Amino acid sequence: MVMKMDEEIIKEIVLNVKKEIVGIDDVSGLCFYTSNNISYDLNALGIKNQIFNIRDLADADYDHYFVLANSNYLIDLTYSQFLKKENHTLRFFDEWPSEILLKSEKGKIILEDLLSQGYIITDNEMMNLYLKSFNEYLDPIFTLGDLTSKKSR
Repeated sequence: MVMKMDEEIIKEIVLNVKKEIVGIDDVSGLCFYTSNNISYDLNALGIKNQIFNIRDLADADYDHYFVLANSNYLIDLTYSQFLKKENHTLRFFDEWPSEILLKSEKGKIILEDLLSQGYIITDNEMMNLYLKSFNEYLDPIFTLGDLTSKKSR
């Protein structure tokens, strides 16, 4: 039997966990659930990954979890909760995170991929754009090496 490449396995795991939340209109609070399930499945197959909390990275007053797999797959199945919603009061933000992403071409790609696939293949610039969507004034800039050397939750 031929082993699937990590990329194919990651995509399959993300798709399977994504199926668990299909049809749920409000995914607020499910980031921890989806991140833990993805991390568990990746660990079971020996794929290196870490769960991160935005609170720890973007100097935020709230929790939002995502997974970084193989140091370059940023997985966030619940980013849709940060889309601009009419007649909703923003809490914790000065601006909707999705609106911050829409300010740059790479940010638009990040938003589109997270909403359609649940993950992006990231680099340092894309990781920082993602993190800055939660805190536009984030400083200093992280590298993927910085993140993967941090202790995850």
